[in-house]
Amino acid sequence: MTQAQIVTGFRFRAIELHASGTMTVTDVCKTLGKSRTWFYNWWNRFQLLGAEGLCDQPREVCPVNRTPLDVEGHVLDCAFHFPGYGPQRIADILAKQGIAVGRTAVYGVLKRHNLNRRKQRLEWVRSSPGKSSHSPNSIPHASWRVHAISTPISPASWCASTPSTSVVSKGSVESIR
Repeated sequence: MTQAQIVTGFRFRAIELHASGTMTVTDVCKTLGKSRTWFYNWWNRFQLLGAEGLCDQPREVCPVNRTPLDVEGHVLDCAFHFPGYGPQRIADILAKQGIAVGRTAVYGVLKRHNLNRRKQRLEWVRSSPGKSSHSPNSIPHASWRVHAISTPISPASWCASTPSTSVVSKGSVESIR
């Protein structure tokens, strides 16, 4: 007797015990060491499919839910240029490029490449200084690293398509504080 036949027989025995009218569902479950939920799952399948319902059914193959490789490349490219940005901000940048990807997908890509922590991304950028596959022109707004200080900036203009013209060097920031 195979393992599948033993399991199916066990399920059938539970159904028989209850169907004979000698035992309640609670008694059947106590006798067999199973839960009432387990019993009712098999009872319902037996009602719908008969004895065939007590056999293990083949499961459908779950679709692979992985980010496409081209989108993954864009995520890694953006993470390379902006290692301090987290998944939400990378997803926002890619959305402005027209690449629809959620923050959880971005996190999944970063995690798969062991780049889910800011420190790991910074080390990755430092260890590959001349990486030719990441060109500054491939990510829009690569000049976001410069800061404008002449006028207050509203959150709506943070993602403007043209960078600000008033740029402050590190020395002049010190003198303003």
